[in-house]
Amino acid sequence: MIKKHKNCYRLYPIILLLLTIIVFSLFAGCGTKEIAEKVTFDELSEIKNGERVLSEKAQSLDGQMVNIKGWISPISPLGGDMFYLIRVPGAECPFCANEEVDYFDFLIVHLDKQFPFTFDPISVTGILEIEKSKPTDYEAYDHNQETDDEYQIFLKIKNVTDLKIV
Repeated sequence: MIKKHKNCYRLYPIILLLLTIIVFSLFAGCGTKEIAEKVTFDELSEIKNGERVLSEKAQSLDGQMVNIKGWISPISPLGGDMFYLIRVPGAECPFCANEEVDYFDFLIVHLDKQFPFTFDPISVTGILEIEKSKPTDYEAYDHNQETDDEYQIFLKIKNVTDLKIV
């Protein structure tokens, strides 16, 4: 017969506590969602030396989860996996006017699946991506722009985790 030591019973609560801590620590991160930074179109750009430029806040959010509200542009490609999110409802095509294109008045939203067009405001949550690209000669000619060393900045939302009508 095995003889039990009377101090052995004192270890049971300690062992139970340690096992509980281990189990809870294994599941501590489950079900947590990354918190998205709420931003507005106005926060994505600022005026410096009389010119509208990418804001420091937007630069700090590049690659981060953001949430922004806007409207789907009526000129967005139908049935595609992307659309233009615009700051005001019913805005004209940002590429069609003979004026200089303001690339801070819209975001390009990339989706995994199609979202139906709506005239209602929407909220989009996803990863903000800042893309800088030089316009081609055709694009510059088509939009009456100079083809100098300036880069166009495109703001994109990728890896959309939430998209809803608000």
